[in-house]
Amino acid sequence: MNHVAGAAHPRSNAYPRPHIAALLAGLLSLILYLITMNLTFGFVDKGEMAAAAATLGLPHPTGYPTIILLGKLFTTILPVREILALNILAALLTAAGVAGLSLLFSYLLQRLNNVEEFTTEGREPTNTYAALAALFTGFTATWWGQGNGFEAYSLFAALLPVVTLLFLRYVDQQADGAPHVGFGRSGAWFAGLLGLAFTAHLMMVLLAPAFLFWYFYRLGFNRRAFLRLLFLAPFFLLGLLPYFYLMIASDGTPAVSMGTVNTLGRLADYITGAQFQGYMLSGPKVFAAQSSFFFGKLPSELGYIGLIVLLLGVITLFRRSWPLAVVALLAIAAGVMYAGQFAIKEIEPFYLTAIFGMGICVAAGMLWLRRTLGRTATLAVAGTMVVAACAMNFGWSNERGNTLAEDYSQNVLETLPRNAFLLSTRWDYLVSPSYYLQEVQGVRPDVVVLNPNLLRSATYLEYFQQRRPDLARPALQEIQEYLRLGERAGRVDKLSYQEAMQAQRAFYRMVNAIVDGAIRRRPVCVTLEVDSLIAPRRQRVPYYLAFVLRSDTAYLPQRAIRYNFRPWRGRVDADVMNIHEMYTVSALYRANYEAVHGRRNLAEDYINYALTFDPNIREQDVPPLPLTNREGVLRVIRSYRELRNKVANGGGR
Repeated sequence: MNHVAGAAHPRSNAYPRPHIAALLAGLLSLILYLITMNLTFGFVDKGEMAAAAATLGLPHPTGYPTIILLGKLFTTILPVREILALNILAALLTAAGVAGLSLLFSYLLQRLNNVEEFTTEGREPTNTYAALAALFTGFTATWWGQGNGFEAYSLFAALLPVVTLLFLRYVDQQADGAPHVGFGRSGAWFAGLLGLAFTAHLMMVLLAPAFLFWYFYRLGFNRRAFLRLLFLAPFFLLGLLPYFYLMIASDGTPAVSMGTVNTLGRLADYITGAQFQGYMLSGPKVFAAQSSFFFGKLPSELGYIGLIVLLLGVITLFRRSWPLAVVALLAIAAGVMYAGQFAIKEIEPFYLTAIFGMGICVAAGMLWLRRTLGRTATLAVAGTMVVAACAMNFGWSNERGNTLAEDYSQNVLETLPRNAFLLSTRWDYLVSPSYYLQEVQGVRPDVVVLNPNLLRSATYLEYFQQRRPDLARPALQEIQEYLRLGERAGRVDKLSYQEAMQAQRAFYRMVNAIVDGAIRRRPVCVTLEVDSLIAPRRQRVPYYLAFVLRSDTAYLPQRAIRYNFRPWRGRVDADVMNIHEMYTVSALYRANYEAVHGRRNLAEDYINYALTFDPNIREQDVPPLPLTNREGVLRVIRSYRELRNKVANGGGR
């Protein structure tokens, strides 16, 4: 393999050194990330993650202890609102990942280069090429999206290139004649940071095929190579130590928690995300849908021209160093295969590893451009790629105007009756945001919000009994019965049909016992989607954005209200459309309720108010979306069209 390590060549200060080029790339990306950064929390897990960091809580599996601890540090030292401090941390970490990409690409380009490409004019600008390739990768929507709001993936983006660079340097050192097999500084840094990267996100395991291939290719498949791995193991285990934070946090019954983690077995289940395994390996239909989404938007995500350079880079890698080509392609394949099997709508972050591998190919493509087009033209093409990627991905990545999750969850909480107990499975839009609003901002602390599906987990039930003994105590007998029959109810595929039915019935008896006990002392409310088997004998009376459970049909008045609602202009996806629809549907339910009770004018007012949430999106403006989300968005658009037509024809009166 040709590389320039140790080769004599003229030195020149005409081009930036690797660290300077990396710093510039990181700063430029940071500026853009800060410009497009959300000023509050977004959808899905962002509210819960922010609340866990601000209060040192225990977020959903796999726990992400390192980012939680870093987040707490930032909320302590930055004199700004907690969520703003956390979002700044996400931008910094994602930009640090771009700087790490620049250093990694510089290392790889020097390896791919050969001596003949060093001229009397000085060093070829490989560091500049590397920085431009890193910026280009950082401006893809997949990478950029981790820098605009606090989540686990920003730390993963920061560590991914750094761990890879340390790995390559360690293997090169060993292959170039390390004096002995044993403990060494380079191995300790690599293995320790690799372990720490696993505490950022388990997606780090996706690099295992690429790393193992390179490791045994360079060092040989022999006894000494395996012995070296044994000397790395202690440092890798040291890097995993932050995971024990999960047990420490759980011991204090934190306000934000997904369950009690008080044994090593429970810790292992938590770290491996055992309760989410049903979403993984979801079959060929899910893989086809997710892959169609990813590859469908890939040309525009790469600014189109970047796709050409990527393909040229693959050719260059195979010509100059086929093993490095295999490494890059293994990273891409692992990312695509893993994300494609994951049946969730927020799938973009899970393609980070694939984008990382593509970034390596793009960096290699720079060398092809240099040899074919010359220095000036190559820099011009690379600059154009960066600008094109930025322009193509800016609209999708700009979270500056996204206040929908905060507004909706706050509107729900502030319109609930005093001391209400709210059951909702709207994790993405209400339950997760409520953690932050209630535990960090102190919004409606009198309200208890519960996702009843969490009660399917024995570890969460234990936490629930400790955290909310007043709600759990009246249902103690039913809880114990459910634990006997349904401790594995969340994994009904492991149960026989009869066992699954028994567990389901025990689950609903338990939840209904909790509801019946609560309703004697406080108002109990549900959101629309909550299973009708929960409190089946209660009337569900539409009340603002929820339903109050009642035992009678007496009229429940509701004052006129205009919600704090700020549309996210220019964004079209399932989350945005679902928020719009939830406001509309709530108003329509109230309109029907008023009409049934003879208040026709009020009913008409609610119908008209429902129409104000119409996002006025055209079907042709809906972009590719994961899974069946595009079909869902189209359904909402058509339902608004039907509602407008019905009102125009007098059918809404």
